[in-house]
Amino acid sequence: MKTTPLLFTALACVTASAASEAQPRPRWIGGLAMDHDASRALRATDAPTRRVADTVSWVVVGGLMAAPVAVAASATVERSAPVTATGEALIALAIPYASTALLGFAAKYAFARERPYATREGLLRRCVRGDERGCDWDRNGSFPSLHSALGFAAAGALCVQTLRFGSQGAGDAIGCGLATMSATVGATLRMVADKHYVTDVIVGSLLGLGISTALSWAVHFAPSAPLPLGAALYSDRIEPLPVVLGGVVGVFVGAMGVTALSAQWR
Repeated sequence: MKTTPLLFTALACVTASAASEAQPRPRWIGGLAMDHDASRALRATDAPTRRVADTVSWVVVGGLMAAPVAVAASATVERSAPVTATGEALIALAIPYASTALLGFAAKYAFARERPYATREGLLRRCVRGDERGCDWDRNGSFPSLHSALGFAAAGALCVQTLRFGSQGAGDAIGCGLATMSATVGATLRMVADKHYVTDVIVGSLLGLGISTALSWAVHFAPSAPLPLGAALYSDRIEPLPVVLGGVVGVFVGAMGVTALSAQWR
């Protein structure tokens, strides 16, 4: 059973490598009705701001993916559990992370949606042979947003961890809320950077959150889970309502915060 995360990781790497060699012409061009309105509302008009938004989104997602490691380490110290418990908790993260990456890359290849900036700059007309500058595969990797998927996969894993390791009411709610708020900020910045449409971000976020929470809970953390990795860290109490409410509030605050700031770069 414990070889499963390694297999998922290997499949994700193979898929990413194959996708990088895919032909550059898009299969899906343009946005849906709400995509255009959201783009106008959030997209930064100048290139430096778009580059900053792109960089910050990378930092946010990277930090979020590392956060569950800190949660597991903190629970190990609090419970005076063996260090192997932290190692098991880290292995438990590999399944949702690798699954999200695998499905995300597969969807990007299947849909081959042209990114917003590529469409507006008319790159389609230039990409005839497929080897011209700016005509690489990534410009057709808009759907879904893998940043959003991995950010919410990390947030979902952290929320489930705090639910299972902590069960301290308000503290767990705050931790989950901060995670989902950060994931929402990172996802929204992908639109500010003009890398994704809102439908890319929504689908990517739901993909990551759904895979992460479902697999983490069903495989590892549920009372009847078949592979209870890190069991030495588990709390006797499970209080889901504060965690769920904290996560919902975090999404709302993150989205409203970036939207309110959007007037500064439009």
